[in-house]
Amino acid sequence: MKMKRHRILFALLLLPFCLNAQRGIGVRFGSDFNYFFRAEDHPLQDGWWSQLVFGPYYQAYFDNGGAQIGVNILYKNNREKGFPNFPVIQNDFADGQNIGITALEFDLKVGPRFGLFNPKIGALVNYSFRRDSLLEPGQTADLNRVFVALPLGLSIEGPTGYGSVGFSVFYNIGINNVYRDPNPNGFQDFDGSKIRGLRFELFVLFEAGKQAAKFPGPEEIELEE
Repeated sequence: MKMKRHRILFALLLLPFCLNAQRGIGVRFGSDFNYFFRAEDHPLQDGWWSQLVFGPYYQAYFDNGGAQIGVNILYKNNREKGFPNFPVIQNDFADGQNIGITALEFDLKVGPRFGLFNPKIGALVNYSFRRDSLLEPGQTADLNRVFVALPLGLSIEGPTGYGSVGFSVFYNIGINNVYRDPNPNGFQDFDGSKIRGLRFELFVLFEAGKQAAKFPGPEEIELEE
């Protein structure tokens, strides 16, 4: 009987790691809180701003890890017309700043799986259809429309009756310059600043197929009298 209790306790301790990651189609909703790296050295706004992140994705995780791939809409209004901004998640955090963004983003993330926890790394590539007021008033520069970033972060994902739900946080490291070199024939490396920031996401996944559990569940553990 003592052995039986020990095995039941062991099974309960393993239960969080026995939960299956889900494979299927999901939707995420979140916000980027961005700033320009060393903005004081560039003709760019020196303040944080936030923008909406929304889009579908496909996820497939296996015994030890997997991947997500999807597209996102990035949006922040800075005009009298168009969709209004949500509080906090679409906001300027500096006086006199009024940045506007409309962009489409390709989102790829991969990483291992440790029960409910999924560390991730990947690539973000977005194309800006509109990017207003990134520059300080009176400044001119040729802004890039394509931005590339390296996301580093963690997702926590738990099962539901239809799939899973979870929360993610990432630090996005901008790779390419915000604005182009005004003297492209020069011989020095050009620094046109980079976009950096934090991304917070809530997501819902609708299951298309279960993955194998990392550990056997309690019902698979033979209980001895």
